[in-house]
Amino acid sequence: PKVFAGQLPFEVTTADVQNLFSQYGELRSCQVVCGPDGRSKGCAMIMFNSWTQAELAIEGENNTTHLGGSKPMVVKFADPP
Repeated sequence: PKVFAGQLPFEVTTADVQNLFSQYGELRSCQVVCGPDGRSKGCAMIMFNSWTQAELAIEGENNTTHLGGSKPMVVKFADPP
């Protein structure tokens, strides 16, 4: 299942997101979304191996500021079932 993480500070890297979300389980992929100029759009897509891992990540990270920034992250399923 694919998870969307939004409201990320623009300086956050894919490695930062990977480090945070890998505590919930094995990641199939993780990518900060960038525009054509290569700058971060302030969001990331994270693909987990299982629904349980994705649900734990959403519960644990939605509405937190674990990656810094003044706004809390929005973490939710990218493709709801």
